[in-house]
Amino acid sequence: LQAYPVREPPQGCRRSEKIPEFPGIVQSGGIVINMIVDVLAVCVGGDKKGVLSLCPAHGRFIAHPVCLLRGDLTRAKGLPDLIAQHIGIPALLAVIFFTPIWGWGIVVAIMAAFCAWELLHTAMPKFVPHFAVYAGMCGAAIVLGAAFGKSELVFKIAAYVLFVTMFVEMMISFHKSERIPFQDLALVFTAGIVIPWMLSSLVRLGLNDPKAPYLLLPFVITWLSDSGAFFVGRSLGKTKLAPALSPHKTVEGCVGGFVCAIAAAMLYLVLHLCGYRVQIGLLAIYGFFGSLAGQTGDLAFSAIKREHGVKDYSNLLPGHGGMLDRFDSTIFTAPMLELLVLLAPAIAGGAQERTQG
Repeated sequence: LQAYPVREPPQGCRRSEKIPEFPGIVQSGGIVINMIVDVLAVCVGGDKKGVLSLCPAHGRFIAHPVCLLRGDLTRAKGLPDLIAQHIGIPALLAVIFFTPIWGWGIVVAIMAAFCAWELLHTAMPKFVPHFAVYAGMCGAAIVLGAAFGKSELVFKIAAYVLFVTMFVEMMISFHKSERIPFQDLALVFTAGIVIPWMLSSLVRLGLNDPKAPYLLLPFVITWLSDSGAFFVGRSLGKTKLAPALSPHKTVEGCVGGFVCAIAAAMLYLVLHLCGYRVQIGLLAIYGFFGSLAGQTGDLAFSAIKREHGVKDYSNLLPGHGGMLDRFDSTIFTAPMLELLVLLAPAIAGGAQERTQG
């Protein structure tokens, strides 16, 4: 299979030797989680981070699963991509629509564990594998706690255990030749506590009625925002937004992202047909603040990569980088939407109310 570059490293960055290379079987498992991106991107017209690609055979931008169906394998990277496109997409949608919330919780827990590993592998001056294991286990536990309705309890236990464990590791290191700096502890706390807590919002949103639309909400808003920012920025962008972090992002693209995210949230008006009461004004607020959070997350994780001179966090998702490369915006968007749903629910009139009616 011929492969052509989808993304070039940002100006001033180099491909670092620190990028973890995951084996093929791990990539195959990780990319199953990624496929929800592909199915949404195909529906809305593509995603800037690799789903929408300039196909040499067609000479235009197309979603690469469609390219594959037409027999053009220039975008394909091998078996993991094929698994994602032909098996992974229906599998993950089945998890969201047809399994209990704990099924989706397991998927997000795996995401949290990989995110912890990638962040520590990228940002720690000297990577310590068992620190990544600590962070990954605590991160997965926090997400699973949310899935089983014990979010607060499990979060407190995981945070305390990781906090004490890392300080014990730091104190023990004073009796060794190489001491553990407090910077490493802060990174482990971020990777094992903060980011998993933010990702667990993807699970807690599903505790609302209707489950599946709420679970999809962060993804719909994030990737419609990304797509709008990409297309508008490409066609109309002139004013650089944050050239030191992302040279290609523009103010015009940013505005386009807000508009498309609001439009994406408005798609939830279709729930009227299912007997739900939907408030259009609140949906617009969801779209605006969801886009704001997502674009902030994109730039935030780009700043980490620029600081450490890497293009991707890992090679877990071939053609897309790592889990953090794929879900950087969603990590910020999901907690924002969870807070908005708690403060001002835009969808009301669930199954119980319809039954009573």
